[in-house]
Amino acid sequence: MLNDLIKLASEGFHILIAAFLALGWIISPAIHAPVCAGVLVHWLMNKNRCVMSEGYEDNNGFSTGVLKKVGIDISTNETLKTVLPYVLVIIPAILSVVLGMKGIELVPQIVKVTMSHIAMIAPFGLVLGKLFGAARDGVKEGLAMASESVRSGETAPEATA
Repeated sequence: MLNDLIKLASEGFHILIAAFLALGWIISPAIHAPVCAGVLVHWLMNKNRCVMSEGYEDNNGFSTGVLKKVGIDISTNETLKTVLPYVLVIIPAILSVVLGMKGIELVPQIVKVTMSHIAMIAPFGLVLGKLFGAARDGVKEGLAMASESVRSGETAPEATA
């Protein structure tokens, strides 16, 4: 059980690192590019293998497993298993370098655009929240009254036409 927990934690951490390697250029190109370079050097020094991948049977077991989960099976192609992880890190690293050299920071722009949309939509969300809350409370109150009348043996009043 402890081994399963350790493997699950390791895989979760591996997924977080893989997500940062793929998308870190959006968050911080200045941090992402050196991290990508470090990972690539680590793989090259460790015979195309990550230290965290020791639990997998073959080289690139983590990459192969993740791709298989999204419907891409490269387990039979040794060249692809070796090259694809490098490509999936090099392309985002290049994006980081280009964005860093041009001084482009995407996160402040994304936050600014998102906040302007939220500012336009928020009042409608608040109004809808109040309406749905009132409807929910009304339904709860009606159900409580119906339950009470059933417990006390009362019959429902006849509807008038």
